[in-house]
Amino acid sequence: MLAAELALAGVACRVLEKRDHQANITRAFGIGPRTLELLDARDLAQNLIPNGNKIPQGQFGARAGFELTVIDSRFNYMLIVPQSGTEKMLEEHCRELGVPIERGAQVEGLTPSAMTA
Repeated sequence: MLAAELALAGVACRVLEKRDHQANITRAFGIGPRTLELLDARDLAQNLIPNGNKIPQGQFGARAGFELTVIDSRFNYMLIVPQSGTEKMLEEHCRELGVPIERGAQVEGLTPSAMTA
């Protein structure tokens, strides 16, 4: 998302991804209301919503829970969607904006340089 925002602001950038292929694993199980609002501001939320499950409330054990229907947002739910699907959508968005994505890349160091105006 950061690479896409930089591209929209006219900043040249590229994504260096250590993995040489798109992952099919999920480390994050859902997207919250504010993130959906931010994605929606870039017309990206509608790409995820049909592929997810809307969870307006839930319980974590006996004492912790959440109730998102009280949030003043049209996205007053947690969207349960595979992380791999979110990553794929963001990668496609970056490519549409001309952001190169290099898979199998590893950053081994950074060298500071003077900033140019």
